[in-house]
Amino acid sequence: MALKTAKNAKICRRNAELRTMTEKIIQKIIKLMPLILLVMLVFIDRNDTVHVVGFLLLLFFYTGVLIARILYAKKMWHVEFGEDDLSRDPSVNKMSDLMDKLDRKE
Repeated sequence: MALKTAKNAKICRRNAELRTMTEKIIQKIIKLMPLILLVMLVFIDRNDTVHVVGFLLLLFFYTGVLIARILYAKKMWHVEFGEDDLSRDPSVNKMSDLMDKLDRKE
């Protein structure tokens, strides 16, 4: 039983390492995607339909990733700052008042 548990733990650790490695690789690819798309734009054969369709699919995929990241950041911003209505607080007249209230809140 202990041997089985040790094997399962080892497999679980390996899966976690593989998952983090895959996430890092995907993040690097997404960071380099504008450069990749620029190089592809210069070097693809515009008369070859497969190249053009592949380029457009990659461009649309990257656009979708960017839109998803922006919407996620917007959602997280509203979760973090949208709950308190400090902008409607009558005691906040200046930006320094707002900053003091945020400092007191933390």
